[in-house]
Amino acid sequence: MRRVVPGLALLGLGVLTACTPSTSPQEALNEVSVSGQANKEPSIKTGEDFHVDDTVAKVLRAGDGPQVSQGDTVTLQYVGVNGSTGAQFDSSYDSGTPFTTALNPEALIPGLVTALDGKRVGGRILVAVPPKDGYGKNGNPQAGVGAEDTLVFVVDIEAKPPSEAAGEKQTLPSYLPRLTMDSAGHPEQFEATDSTRKKTPSLQVEVAIRGDGPKVEPEQTLTVQYVGQIYPDGEVFDKSWGRAPASFQIGTGGLIACWDKGLLGQRVGSREIMVCPPGLAYGKQGNDQAGISGKDTLIFAVDILAAEDSLEQETPTPDEK
Repeated sequence: MRRVVPGLALLGLGVLTACTPSTSPQEALNEVSVSGQANKEPSIKTGEDFHVDDTVAKVLRAGDGPQVSQGDTVTLQYVGVNGSTGAQFDSSYDSGTPFTTALNPEALIPGLVTALDGKRVGGRILVAVPPKDGYGKNGNPQAGVGAEDTLVFVVDIEAKPPSEAAGEKQTLPSYLPRLTMDSAGHPEQFEATDSTRKKTPSLQVEVAIRGDGPKVEPEQTLTVQYVGQIYPDGEVFDKSWGRAPASFQIGTGGLIACWDKGLLGQRVGSREIMVCPPGLAYGKQGNDQAGISGKDTLIFAVDILAAEDSLEQETPTPDEK
């Protein structure tokens, strides 16, 4: 689901000079050099000890897709460098897949939320974020970011996936517990009914909302919203709603078996209800941290928001560096 703009020329943004205290944040961005083709990892160079006092953004390439707003789900490619040192500290390209997340401060640093709000899919945005809008007074030592370091990003807004399942509602079998919604209309928990089965010896997968996206394939990275509960109406042990979508690779053995089995072949945009017996969940050992015993069957509601293929990493030619 990558958006590629063919024929984009290399982007050059001026001479590298040091940012002085009298330089406005917008003027400061002229001191940052960005190069790289649209479908390749950009290169960012800042002047010595680059910093800004307020978050500022510059549109390097205007998008022609839908506008994104705070609270939306967005798919991004990005590179981040430390303005003080010029060292790269983060890149979505390192993972081999684009980064799908919620555009809110719970999922992203506040400066990026502010900078991307109102921009359009297909756009490439240069962003400078001061510490107060970034990692705060503690910085991020693990990433090599100090308490006084400005962060500089180039972000490509690749897509705006749905924030929840969107499609044709399906009639569910009576044996399933009833899925209830929170005040925002999102899945909250399951309630047992008189028809709910007491035991489910095998994996049960039912489609509550049938999306019209592509089918999920092995080794793709899925982005989902979900709620997980002990079957049929026990404790909710985990959910992503209210935080941010979760992303993971499917069909590689890194998940409990019922997710690998139950989500493959389903369509993006769908809401799946999965009932997972212990043998396809956490097995005899259970999961003490989540309060799940070795005898517990689990039930999930999963909204499949996006499915991304891994990106092929290419060595740039000299004129692309």
